Amino acid sequence: MRGLKSALGAGVVAFGVLAATPAAAVDNVVLPFTVAPGAFVEVNVTSCPVPATATAAAEVGPTGGAVVEQASGPAAGGAATLLVRIPTDAALGSWTATASCLGAGGDVVDGPVTAEFTVANFPLLTIEPRTGPAGTTVTVSGTGCPTGVSDSVFVRIAGASDDPVPAFDRNTPGEPLQLSAGGSFTGTLTVPDDSPEGENQVWAYCISEGGSAVGGPIVGVFVVDSGLPPTL
Repeated sequence: MRGLKSALGAGVVAFGVLAATPAAAVDNVVLPFTVAPGAFVEVNVTSCPVPATATAAAEVGPTGGAVVEQASGPAAGGAATLLVRIPTDAALGSWTATASCLGAGGDVVDGPVTAEFTVANFPLLTIEPRTGPAGTTVTVSGTGCPTGVSDSVFVRIAGASDDPVPAFDRNTPGEPLQLSAGGSFTGTLTVPDDSPEGENQVWAYCISEGGSAVGGPIVGVFVVDSGLPPTL
């Protein structure tokens, strides 16, 4: 994951797709990650001036366009983690995230810092078989992980097919898949025994060497049908 150091002070704002922790800042870098419409973008704000900072704020929108979504939260000890969800009908292309450290009165005490990312549609996951009872082992494959920054891919199955895909969680990353140099991946996943009947959402995230999500979610659907024999 890359970040940008504020030119107005010592504050550092690191941008990532559902990243678990902030990374060291690197000046003047365009972030090399891609997210799907409906995904959460995590903005980690660190090193805001203390005690001048009360909250941190983040805004996202198409580059050169209006702000579409924003979030704010307390900056305890000069740090905050903010989640901003990209709308499901978001315009595709280059987007900009902006973050600032704010005082108690809402005035900017450090920042703003900006960084760009890309909103794009990923090809759907290929899941074989696509239907079976809970306990079925399926082969999951897909493409679209950003090359040069993706180090691994993890896949999970949970939730209904129209549920928002949750944030990537290092504590429950899912099953690892094999990643190729071109950004494609493949591997197997066993459908949990307690998966409900009907459409269950399957999703994958592309992960950096440091453990941050740099691409995704890439989604698909497996239909649990207990009337079918299991595929092992």
